[in-house]
Amino acid sequence: MAVTIASIVANNPDRDFVFHVFYGSIAEADFDRLDALARKLATTIILNLIDKTIFAGLATFGQYTHAIYNRLVISDNMKGVTPRILYLDADIVCLGDVSELAEMDLGDNIVAAVADVGRVADVQSAKLNLEHGRYFNSGMILIDIERWNAGGISNKALSILSARKSDLSFPDQDALNIALDGRVAIVDRKWNRLYDLGVMNEDIAAETVFLHYAAGTKPWFSWSFHPLKSHFMRYYSQSPWGGLPLDPPRDYKEMRALARGLIRQRCYCTGLGWYLRSLRKRLAKKFGCV
Repeated sequence: MAVTIASIVANNPDRDFVFHVFYGSIAEADFDRLDALARKLATTIILNLIDKTIFAGLATFGQYTHAIYNRLVISDNMKGVTPRILYLDADIVCLGDVSELAEMDLGDNIVAAVADVGRVADVQSAKLNLEHGRYFNSGMILIDIERWNAGGISNKALSILSARKSDLSFPDQDALNIALDGRVAIVDRKWNRLYDLGVMNEDIAAETVFLHYAAGTKPWFSWSFHPLKSHFMRYYSQSPWGGLPLDPPRDYKEMRALARGLIRQRCYCTGLGWYLRSLRKRLAKKFGCV
């Protein structure tokens, strides 16, 4: 999240921003780091505590916690504060000027978003029976606050989530696609360039404004050595978090990936050490040892 904020400010030096952070919990040390970040960037960061109990009983999956539902209550909190707000996932890095998006005409639509890609988009569009046929990714949403609230989008999404718990593959995103069906302005992919560091190798288009590290492999994982991780590291290293280590590997596959990456960088001894640790972890799992 701090990298997202820092990258936006760095690439838009002539704009003033107010960043609203919606959170369920934050470590005490991170409060201090966020304050230091705001002072360093000469920007405004406002913390908005979310009552996590309102999401009790809603589905979570994989590495995703109930924080995925925070975006559903943003418009209620921002009523009377601003006519529009740009929601961004915390695994996004800004690479360019946001002026065009900030001044975009939404027409009669409630939000602007980017269509999801590949099989996911086709499958989910059909599965959810979307009338307009364009399934969007909810990692970047430009929201018209008044229209969102007038349409009761938050309550609609929460009702969908409660009624269709086992039926939604990507709960928060699916619910928003259903609730906003026909009221979404689909915009260029440069505003939410989806990229999977685990499987993709190609470079991104030069006009990309928001690079979204979608899927399971994130740039703050120590075992990721993808070239496009550099966009994240540029701002991470300059932030108050820069002196902290990246997330360590958790299982033998991630340990092995870290070992291979280190060996490719000619860190042979450290790489071999991680390879041996991955082997021990794999054997322990195979034979039921802890």
